[in-house]
Amino acid sequence: MTLHTHAVGAAYLATQQDPPRIDAALASIVQLLATPGVSPRNAEMATVWLADLELRRGRLGPAEAALARLVEPSSTQRSRWLAMAIACELARRNGAPSSTLMQHERQLRHILGEMIAEWCQVAWERETTGFLRLGARLRILAELIAVTFERPTPGSAP
Repeated sequence: MTLHTHAVGAAYLATQQDPPRIDAALASIVQLLATPGVSPRNAEMATVWLADLELRRGRLGPAEAALARLVEPSSTQRSRWLAMAIACELARRNGAPSSTLMQHERQLRHILGEMIAEWCQVAWERETTGFLRLGARLRILAELIAVTFERPTPGSAP
């Protein structure tokens, strides 16, 4: 099951560099979510990926539905951040008031602040535990930055 989850994650990440792969990644995610025995943490992350891919395809309804299935994304900062980024973009595309957008952006900054604080801790841990954990954190940071800057700007075509 873990290998399958990693393969789905790799398919999702590949869509950052190769957007035509979105349909294949969506099919993999739907299959993973339908698999009995998938862990709650993996199901949560797959649901966030599903919402992101639907949003990137311009399908706001399915993206909102996927996001609504998440009660409270909390297993990782990464899933919380991505879910909040998707919610913020959905609100922007749906014409939400500026106060709502500002609240979403405050929450995004808060989560990123938590992540930066954790990365500062990792820098200290690097001295005693090596670079393995730092490398994992940097890969996550690179993924978050890629997702952030792949979002269309307000007023541009979806």
